[in-house]
Amino acid sequence: YYEGWQKDYLSLVDLIYARIPKEAINWLSLGTLRMTPRLKQMIENRFPHNSILDEEFLVGHDKKLRYPQFMRLEVYRVMLNAIKTHHPDVHIYLCMEEKEMCSSCEVGPLKKYQ
Repeated sequence: YYEGWQKDYLSLVDLIYARIPKEAINWLSLGTLRMTPRLKQMIENRFPHNSILDEEFLVGHDKKLRYPQFMRLEVYRVMLNAIKTHHPDVHIYLCMEEKEMCSSCEVGPLKKYQ
């Protein structure tokens, strides 16, 4: 999540579908950045001038740091819309998200597609 992420990620979706025929894609998994508190500290120590950790991170249900729910929801909705524009029938699940987030984004949990 950074200024201009939407443009970059929408370009990525366009590039994927320009290079890979949609018939070759059975399902997609979407996820956002999550990490242990220790990993965050290591990144900050090794790369003190990085900006990837400038946003707020909260401890989630899995005890890992993740973006706040409203930010993840925005990312997922933008990405889902972009993907569905190219491939309306593709099965998508949200990686490492709770059922509530899946419901908010109108996608099923992973087990539905296994």
